[in-house]
Amino acid sequence: MAATEKQQLIYCAAWELASHGDDLIENFERVGNLADLAEAISVQQRAIQLTPEGHADMPMYLNDLGYSFECRFERAGNLSDIEQAISLRQQAVQLTPDDHADMPMYLNNLGISYRRRFQCTGDLSDISKATSLQQRAVQLTPNGHADLPMYLNNLGNSYGCGFECTGKICDI
Repeated sequence: MAATEKQQLIYCAAWELASHGDDLIENFERVGNLADLAEAISVQQRAIQLTPEGHADMPMYLNDLGYSFECRFERAGNLSDIEQAISLRQQAVQLTPDDHADMPMYLNNLGISYRRRFQCTGDLSDISKATSLQQRAVQLTPNGHADLPMYLNNLGNSYGCGFECTGKICDI
């Protein structure tokens, strides 16, 4: 078997694992079974391990695994899970060019993770990072884009969280 054929088979296995992880997360969201969430994290981690460095799908896999850790954080409250979510989503942003269509989504999601950690710790630098990232997501999203209202809403939610903590009128 040629090296490129072997690489293609490995990548196909990674894609299938990532897809299976997505299915498990959807099932977790419907049913709430923590075993589905744990398995999703496991198969998503394996998908990332099998994905070659520099592959175009790597940021998506990192973002999705970050979401899974964020779900576990929301369920169990373990701070290390939200920190892992932030780390993974930062990697997704770092690997994505500014002009990539998914960049606003990755920025928005990273902002959500920072806001979640802020809500747990009260660290003002987290809410500042959240609003900054979400502002950038809004700036990179063209007018009329279907996701723009969601990004604006999430940015507003982050400003609202900051206002609740600081009372700064400029945030509200």
